[in-house]
Amino acid sequence: MRRSRAALVALTLALVVSLLPSVAFAQGAGSEWKTSLRLEYWYGSSKASDPGGQFGNWDSHMWGLELNATPTRSRIGFGANYYTGNQTNGGGIWSGLVSGTDQQWSGWLNYHLLPPQSETQVNLWVGYGSFMWDTTFFGGVSREVFKSNGVMAGLSYYTPVARNVDFGGTFIWYPSNSNSLDSSGTLTTGSGSAYQYMVNLKYECRNWAFLAGYRGTTVNAGNNPGCTDCKFERKGLYVQAIYEFPH
Repeated sequence: MRRSRAALVALTLALVVSLLPSVAFAQGAGSEWKTSLRLEYWYGSSKASDPGGQFGNWDSHMWGLELNATPTRSRIGFGANYYTGNQTNGGGIWSGLVSGTDQQWSGWLNYHLLPPQSETQVNLWVGYGSFMWDTTFFGGVSREVFKSNGVMAGLSYYTPVARNVDFGGTFIWYPSNSNSLDSSGTLTTGSGSAYQYMVNLKYECRNWAFLAGYRGTTVNAGNNPGCTDCKFERKGLYVQAIYEFPH
């Protein structure tokens, strides 16, 4: 709950900060910004495994909101996102699933290697992000909460492939995350890593764009004694509706 509140606060602050330059420009001060808001639906199939193999799986229907803002005369922008969804169709250990929530959030700065006006874009990313799986089992008497968070770095590439259609991909790496596992009140901590990837096609129509693609997330528990070398993975199709504010 504390992480969830922190994510919502971060996203709200980012939204406020992004709108301030637009207001200043409307009053004849400051410079223009390119700002976009994205609504995403991501259906993911998840699994948990250790060196002995897979020991649990579930599905999650996640909804997310993402904000991006870049000054039109600058190569540096920033953004933030937040995703959440309920766990369903548990298998393995998760066959005792009563209720559960998947959450993910991040905030970042990105640098455009090419001018922002260029049709092809190559961006570098640096920021901070967090992942959480919160599951209640067996009539509510057992609960597992795994959290992982840390600094991230990444690279994205977008290029036109047809009129108003772009192809893109992104890879983000979390080299050294801190993590915790709360297993029915027994807390263990450790360090691990994580990575994300996305590939997609985007169709643009005036101030709107529509995107469809495939994305995956892998989080490694590393040396956490509660689940040594465990791996949590989520993969699936996603779609976005994107609105770019006039500038």
